[in-house]
Amino acid sequence: MKAKGVRIIGDKARALCAAAAAVTALVAAASAQEGSMSLRDSLAGYFAVGAAVQPGFVDAGDAHSRLLARQFGAVVAENAMKPESLQPVEGTFRFGSADKIVRFAERNGMSVRGHVLVWHQQTPLWFFCDPDDPAKPASRELLLARMRIHIQTVLGHYRGRVRAWDVVNEPLTDGGSLRGAAEGSKWLEIIGPDYLDKAFEYAHEADPDALLVVNDYNLERSAAKRDAMYELVKGMRSRGVPVGGIGMQMHISIYGPSADEIREAIEKFASLGVKVQITEMDVSIYRGTEAEVPLTDDLLDLQARRYGELFDLFKEEAGKGALDMVMLWGLSDEASWLNAFPVPGRSDAPLLFDRELKPKPAFWAIVDHRAAD
Repeated sequence: MKAKGVRIIGDKARALCAAAAAVTALVAAASAQEGSMSLRDSLAGYFAVGAAVQPGFVDAGDAHSRLLARQFGAVVAENAMKPESLQPVEGTFRFGSADKIVRFAERNGMSVRGHVLVWHQQTPLWFFCDPDDPAKPASRELLLARMRIHIQTVLGHYRGRVRAWDVVNEPLTDGGSLRGAAEGSKWLEIIGPDYLDKAFEYAHEADPDALLVVNDYNLERSAAKRDAMYELVKGMRSRGVPVGGIGMQMHISIYGPSADEIREAIEKFASLGVKVQITEMDVSIYRGTEAEVPLTDDLLDLQARRYGELFDLFKEEAGKGALDMVMLWGLSDEASWLNAFPVPGRSDAPLLFDRELKPKPAFWAIVDHRAAD
């Protein structure tokens, strides 16, 4: 009996060793495959795929820069092109950090998206203040002049080097109305609803070849907001305003919205004759504000299937001429803004590369469909 017991234990040990060897072989094979497969190459026939980055991520010695150049065909500055970064003081433009990202893109044959020219957040307060009495609001005429100077200085600096610009970001409330003072925006309050038309006209004057985009969140979730964006852009185009694209931010979850809802939004917007761009995509492992959970294999598998089905949809829509760019809002999980929002300090894992810059199952679901089967 004792010898039999030893034999059984030996059999189990051999089985475990064989399983471990198989896993090691799979990891080695995946690593080798990663070296020969990239998002950039896999999707090149459909659309440019890119990521939002910080200036330090494009330094030559930073591991992020190697990952970015290998895997992505487009780049957007996460914060370096926002008004507070480019013109913190009236008349003083600081292009250094943004230039660094653009030069990296040019060296590596990548497209650049510009984000953002007009927004109710991360815009210095001086834009909206009377220069003689900061306690008073700027006049309509002064704010329009400041808007024009900012837009045309920035687009003039990058003319011909930035493929698409988010000219106006998040102009709509969750209910679908134009965002005003009550929702934290002074553009509508001071200028009036034609501030959107003016922003696009100023941008087109500065760079007639750039794709000019209006960008917003929850367009794939909220029917009211989707319909409001449709009517907004329809009206602008009927007035001859040069809006050429609608940006769907696509901050979504592994739990929703459905692929059918996203398809409906893309096709509705494309029917206006504009390009649709996915501008800030990430896929949270949470439904909302629940407590932190461990990142399990089941969650990673669900996320992989989600990314796989959505990129299949994006390829389908690109084939119809409706969609021409997909941007992820971050390069890897450790740098995602969702690690601090909507629950401060809660870790999330919404992107294709993990905290060690290794590809996750979601990556393989996009570049190798066998991984999602």
